[in-house]
Amino acid sequence: MTDSTQAWLVLAHAHVRVAELERLLQRFGDVQSIARQTRGELTAAGLPEEKSAAIASPANAKIVAAEQWLQQEGHHVISFGGDA
Repeated sequence: MTDSTQAWLVLAHAHVRVAELERLLQRFGDVQSIARQTRGELTAAGLPEEKSAAIASPANAKIVAAEQWLQQEGHHVISFGGDA
């Protein structure tokens, strides 16, 4: 599993919306950098507290379950700006 894929899973489980993602990408550069930010930094960037907390302290069991799902044949993540 790549760092990028894991970061996308964290953002997906935090229910980050496209407009929020665009703002975060402008500020932090890429999804890996977003996923490494603290709760305070994410909130200061305009992300709601609940989503900031979900990124800063992801639900690891959910991320692991999603990673296992992705390991199955035919399962993929298509990220924002990714190729379909």
